[in-house]
Amino acid sequence: GDETAVLTPVDDLGSADVAVLTVPLGGTGAQPVAADPIAWATDDAPSHQLMGLQSFSVIVAPNAGINSISMNDLARIYAGEVKNWSEVGGADLSILPLQLPPTSPTGQAMQALIMEPAGKQVAGSVLTMSDEAGVAASINQFPGSISIVSAKSAIDAPPVSVSGACDIAVAATPFNIASGDYPLVRPVMARFNTAAGTTLPTALFDFAASPDAQNALLAIGFDSFSARTQGGAEQNARLSQLLNADLDDAQRAVAGQMFQVLFGAQRLSPTMTGGAASGPEAAWNRAMLQSVVAAISDPANAGKEIVLAGFADSAAGSEGAIAASASAAAEMGTVLTTVAGSFLAENNITLSSYGFGNVSPATCIDGQVAGGDYTRVEVWVR
Repeated sequence: GDETAVLTPVDDLGSADVAVLTVPLGGTGAQPVAADPIAWATDDAPSHQLMGLQSFSVIVAPNAGINSISMNDLARIYAGEVKNWSEVGGADLSILPLQLPPTSPTGQAMQALIMEPAGKQVAGSVLTMSDEAGVAASINQFPGSISIVSAKSAIDAPPVSVSGACDIAVAATPFNIASGDYPLVRPVMARFNTAAGTTLPTALFDFAASPDAQNALLAIGFDSFSARTQGGAEQNARLSQLLNADLDDAQRAVAGQMFQVLFGAQRLSPTMTGGAASGPEAAWNRAMLQSVVAAISDPANAGKEIVLAGFADSAAGSEGAIAASASAAAEMGTVLTTVAGSFLAENNITLSSYGFGNVSPATCIDGQVAGGDYTRVEVWVR
């Protein structure tokens, strides 16, 4: 179907023109609409609101000899610059890239997520096929083939993990998609083109973040961002990396703290960006916060501790990253207390925050607003 639609919600007090479209979250240079987390958490007239997610998978012929690939290498392959799998750590085998029509939703997403950020164009020699089912079936038939399809079509050919600029390979699991850790995700957002004369549209699209609405979207092919718990094996593998990591003195101190605090805790999928936020980032954060509140409303979480774990990159090095991540996590604690403080108190839920800097992040730490330190805040329960 068409990727973009225009809606006009109307009530007795006024109307608002709203476009529903997929947007990128990566890239820099966007103007901030929220100076800090409190601004997006309490805004009753946001510029964007998150409705759901669309994810895409990279499927590769089994004889290619790889189990992960970087976004940069994907762009180079489709630009015709890389022609043999051995050039990206695979088998000595020619690459056969397949694509869906550039005008299709998946083709447009590929351009926006992979080619445009790399400043490249798809080579004219790339074979175009008309439907996803045909592409997915061809992967197991054509030696050395590769394609990008919507997640729901990656059934017969299991997808490979994908890494961003930081070389952290992330699998296309429901958890990693919901958390935003997986890079091939396009958020579906409502963008307000004109100011609403009422808060009704905001309330309407806030409802889209509720578990009931997310389940309905899941049933029609979108990905849900409702809170879910990460598997224990994935958590333990990440924490185990701390034991043999090559760390400087500042990193070593917070690595020990990270292992002690998070071992035995459970990570929830909602993950937020810190600091000043663009319209799409503010919408992402707002929806993630609503998912957190819905998750901790489960009676099973009464009496537990919510751990806000900050991660960051910083031009000031490890100590700068640690300070920035600690500040971001503390700010999210303030936001959660502001939004759900009475509920937390009634259910004896405590909050704590930690900054782990650039030690063992789950994915690349980047954002849209230029300048300052980029931060991400994860939510853990213990």
